[in-house]
Amino acid sequence: MDTSPLQRQQIVRHAVLQEPTDVLSTTLHLWQCLAQELSAIIGQAGFQSMYFRSLHLSSSRYHFLPSQTANATAEMLAPNAAMNQATSVAAGATLGAHINPPSASAEPFAPLLACLAAQSAEEAGRASIDLLCTFIDILAVLIGEHLTSTILRSAWGDRALDAKEHHE
Repeated sequence: MDTSPLQRQQIVRHAVLQEPTDVLSTTLHLWQCLAQELSAIIGQAGFQSMYFRSLHLSSSRYHFLPSQTANATAEMLAPNAAMNQATSVAAGATLGAHINPPSASAEPFAPLLACLAAQSAEEAGRASIDLLCTFIDILAVLIGEHLTSTILRSAWGDRALDAKEHHE
């Protein structure tokens, strides 16, 4: 079940825009699920490196995205961080039970969410899709298409990957 870059973009677009009026909560939840899944495999530092690289690359297309360095948020994904209950409820209501509940805190993604919140819903959605696609493309180059698909399915659930099946 390998995916092409276009299929990955469709998967991400489908996941981010499941609830177009709540792109921020959806974006947060998707990042938290990816962080939880990938940190178990590549560690928090590995996830941070990929996240910061993706921010750097996407900020050339969306200048309002935060420019962060690994030193700026050394505790980005603290192992015992608990997610704010209000964020959990909002994200869970937005995405439903098909996506695993995250354990990563919302705080590491606060600069991203603040930048997205200052934009129109459409622009925030486009930037969120671009950033996630950039991250996932990097992941696919590093570990391959098949394993990337498996990780996305594990992090986001089967329903989030339905976009691939609708476009084949």
